[in-house]
Amino acid sequence: MNFLAIFGSRLEFLFDRIIGEPSAGWVRTAFGKPGAVIEQEPTVMEQARIPHTTIPAPPHNDDAEGYHHRQMEEVSAIGVLDILLVGDSIAQQWPLAAWRPWTVFSLGVGGDLTQHVLWRLDQIVWGTCRPMRILIVAGTNNLLFGERHTDVADGIEAIAARLDAAHPTAEVFVLLPPPLGLDLQRAATERQALKALLTLWFGPRLIDADAAMVADGLSPNPNYHLDFVHLTDCGYKELTRAVLSACDQTHRASNGS
Repeated sequence: MNFLAIFGSRLEFLFDRIIGEPSAGWVRTAFGKPGAVIEQEPTVMEQARIPHTTIPAPPHNDDAEGYHHRQMEEVSAIGVLDILLVGDSIAQQWPLAAWRPWTVFSLGVGGDLTQHVLWRLDQIVWGTCRPMRILIVAGTNNLLFGERHTDVADGIEAIAARLDAAHPTAEVFVLLPPPLGLDLQRAATERQALKALLTLWFGPRLIDADAAMVADGLSPNPNYHLDFVHLTDCGYKELTRAVLSACDQTHRASNGS
């Protein structure tokens, strides 16, 4: 992740909020909750109450923009997918081999905050892309910046709402941002509060792989690289196993078995 680039982007959001610049965006009800999308632009007063995590923001550096454009060119012609990954570097670096024999495409870009993911989704022409399942892998970078769990949850919910509107027949899952930082305790309080809120909103479609990722306290932890944010092949195997289990349980529940 390019932390300097993200930091600069974050300062822009804070500056916009301080000076009261109107920001583009639409007010939406929470994903999975009763109610319809509000088809009107928010007023300046209303925008002051909209978490910046839900306001689309363009790519934070040239590399991110390059990844985005390459993905846009490919995804519109990708066809039917077993699973579509959407999010940050954890999604971007997910080894395709871990999913075999499933077909998978990643719309992950390293360093993305939820607001960057939203911007990218708004630019996509989906074409023939038809995912049966979608996995949202976002929020880690927001937590690294000290975002409040409520704002991070709102950003993830906004991503889910976009994807549900674009692919109404797909099952949308959310990966709880894995533990991170030294001793895997970075932003631990906010992350647990985020888990509670996302569980309320997404129920069994929230995938919590914490138990596997902590690896029974092994040191060094085989699931993480030395930055304690990015994952090793072993870590991705654990995450994939958790996702496949959640998909299987949801499938059985929908079929009454």
